[in-house]
Amino acid sequence: MNKEKFKVDFPSDEDIARQISFIVKEGLPKQETFFKQVYTMYRQLGFQYLFPNSIEIAFISILIAIFLLITGLHVRDYFEAEPGSVYTFIFVTSPLLYLTICSLSLYHIWDNRTYELEMTCKYDFFQLTAVRMLAFSIFCFAVNTAFIIAMVNTYHHISFVKAFLISTTGLFLFSTLTLFVLMNNQAKIVKIVLLVGWTAGNFLAFIWSKNFFLLVLNNISISVYVVITASLLVLYIKHLQKMMQFRKTEGVA
Repeated sequence: MNKEKFKVDFPSDEDIARQISFIVKEGLPKQETFFKQVYTMYRQLGFQYLFPNSIEIAFISILIAIFLLITGLHVRDYFEAEPGSVYTFIFVTSPLLYLTICSLSLYHIWDNRTYELEMTCKYDFFQLTAVRMLAFSIFCFAVNTAFIIAMVNTYHHISFVKAFLISTTGLFLFSTLTLFVLMNNQAKIVKIVLLVGWTAGNFLAFIWSKNFFLLVLNNISISVYVVITASLLVLYIKHLQKMMQFRKTEGVA
């Protein structure tokens, strides 16, 4: 009796590759964009959990805004005598509000000892911090813009575009530095010294070397400021994306 040979049709290499691609595509969760992740976190957690000390932040923000406005008006004679010095003032003070509210937010985490708890949740410390810092930067950007408008209306010799770009450059330069410091394994005191030292160093440089500061800030063209600001903004978003995926077995010192 002749047995029929059982013939198996093996798939081609193209079919195998296509099936593997299909399995991987359907089996793995779809990678969300950064802003989609932020929206999902906000929708699932809510404003109150993401910003538990929002009332304190709002109160401190009002105080700092009033302080900057009063300071800007109080030194009117100096700014009118040294027209370019107002740009230095804007650059140095642009990250002040961001520094304050970020420090306040991180202090509450360290003081309440909630870091270990947040690291065990669905969204850990670094993901929550990334969302908070994004929100803080947007908020500070809006406050700084309002401050620039007030300064331009007070001092008619300054350019809104230039003042706006200088303020934005200072804000996102400091914001990017803050993310870099937080994602590196350094002691708490080192983080604080680095962040506070940036602003303090700018103030001291303005006092002791104001001619150099004025020379640098005033001689940079608008187009260069646009490139610098855009580059810092892209770098800041990339660091936020990196922080969203960041995992760390050690606690924040």
